[in-house]
Amino acid sequence: MNDQNNENNDFDIQDGVLESYRGNGTSVVIPEGVKEIGYMAFRGCAALVSVSIPEGVTAIGDWAFMSCTSLVSVSIPESVTDIGWSAFAGCTSLTSIRIPQGVKELIDGEFASCTSLTRVELPAGMTYIGETVFSGCKSLASVTLPEGIEEIGYGAFSCCTSLSSINIPDSVSEIGDYAFVGCNISELSHPCLTIRDGLVMDGSSLLYCARQSESIVIPEGVTEICNSAFLGCKPLSSVTIPGSVSKIGDFAFKGCNISELSHPCLTIRDGFVIQDGELLYCARQSENIVIPEGVTKIGYEAFRSCSWLASVSIPEGVTEIGDEAFTSCRFLVSVSVPGSVAKIGERAFQSCTSLSSIHIPEGVTRLNLCTFYDCTSLTHIEIPSSTTSIGMGTFQGCTSLASVTIPDSVTDINAGAFSDCTSLASVTIPKDIAGIGPLAFASCRSLAEIRYAGTKDQWSAIDKDSGAWHLYVPATSVTCTDGDVPLDEEEQ
Repeated sequence: MNDQNNENNDFDIQDGVLESYRGNGTSVVIPEGVKEIGYMAFRGCAALVSVSIPEGVTAIGDWAFMSCTSLVSVSIPESVTDIGWSAFAGCTSLTSIRIPQGVKELIDGEFASCTSLTRVELPAGMTYIGETVFSGCKSLASVTLPEGIEEIGYGAFSCCTSLSSINIPDSVSEIGDYAFVGCNISELSHPCLTIRDGLVMDGSSLLYCARQSESIVIPEGVTEICNSAFLGCKPLSSVTIPGSVSKIGDFAFKGCNISELSHPCLTIRDGFVIQDGELLYCARQSENIVIPEGVTKIGYEAFRSCSWLASVSIPEGVTEIGDEAFTSCRFLVSVSVPGSVAKIGERAFQSCTSLSSIHIPEGVTRLNLCTFYDCTSLTHIEIPSSTTSIGMGTFQGCTSLASVTIPDSVTDINAGAFSDCTSLASVTIPKDIAGIGPLAFASCRSLAEIRYAGTKDQWSAIDKDSGAWHLYVPATSVTCTDGDVPLDEEEQ
């Protein structure tokens, strides 16, 4: 195969919009005439190393290059005026980026978790750096913000653990909460924000810590440690909390390295914060976590974005894994889920991009919204016979998922449930299915065989979203027990 894989049949272009890239080249030149790179067009293209965008392109859509983990360089032409949400998020090999002059705003997460990014060139005339735009860019050591910037959004540079130098121009009139939490800034003075000895204060409240340190002494007189105050302070193993503190917020020490802490407001034992049987969060770093006996629930966001986490053992007795419990644990390879678990929450394992397999226990009746969304290494999944519904986006973007068995118990496959599962080659849909939602199997580029365990008449009676459920799949028909139904009839 030619490395510079630019053949036009690798691109799906509609009315000037590059809807998707079907190739697997390492160096891609986008064809002339393209005006917009569409939503998720290159998302999860793990082989992509470089991309050249031609002059004339004006917009890069939401999630367009998200999780292109080998992408090192991208040339963005001056014609681009809009870069969408999370457009390059999770491009962990991207080392530098230059934003064109016409881009006035970065809205939300455009370069989040670009962990190799060391250089950012922002244009004069840019006015807004939005929420989490550079969050988790841990190699970014310094940033120069151009005069004209008016607002820095919530968490814009959060967890940029190497960031020790940033100039904030006088034009900035608003800096959002947690803009620099988990950075490495000791001192900063600006009318909108003051950092002293790495701490951001508001009266007697400690809002957050903006520097990396193994040991912190919180000043006497502080009465409150706010939510997520030490988020991203990974080296922190020792903290001295004065008696004046009467309130410690949620997730205050999440992702630190604290094994033991005793305070009237908070107890940490063996690195865990547990309350009434619920594991609220982990305050220490370990590649291999064994959750203690006695825990019955893993709470909301308990391990979210714990980048150090490789394996988790969940004990018998846990009945629920909460919403977003393990979201964005990108190096999580192994999870043992006991038979006692009856509920797995929304987005519980979203973007666990190293997770290759997981056992879902019998007793789980519903797979919820985006539970395994963007688990790009997931190759196999067994859905238990207790499951009746596969939720919206449950397996969306699981690009390595080659096969799936949907049990007879399932009656609903919701919108986008398997969309963008680009390795999925065949699927059998159960006889008692009642509904297939919009885009349920859309952009499954390898899906050549669709089987249905009932008759053609039963297939016709299923509530389907016209032809949209199978957009951009190579299959031309559904094989029923008594013959084939051409998919083009779905579009009538």
